Amino acid sequence: MEVDPSDEILVTAVNYPGKSNLAILPKEERKRIQFVPMDEATYFMTNYRTHPDDYPYPSFYKIKVNGNTIQEIFKLK
Repeated sequence: MEVDPSDEILVTAVNYPGKSNLAILPKEERKRIQFVPMDEATYFMTNYRTHPDDYPYPSFYKIKVNGNTIQEIFKLK
C-alpha cells in the first residue's frame, strides 16, 4: 500500500502477531517499517486480541471479516 511515502515508517504493534504480519509484505516495503515504542510511533496496529474495546486514536486503515474488525491501524501523528 503506497499511502505513506516516507522512507521510514514508525510503527508500534499491540502484540507479536502484529509484528509477524510484516512478513507478508515485499522486502522493499518491509525495510521501510521500524517497530518503535508507542511514544515514538506514527502508527499503531492492533488485532483486538487483548483489548476488545475501541481506541481513542483516528482510524487509518482496517480489515473487516464478516462485519468484525480483525486488524486496525491508527495514525498517532
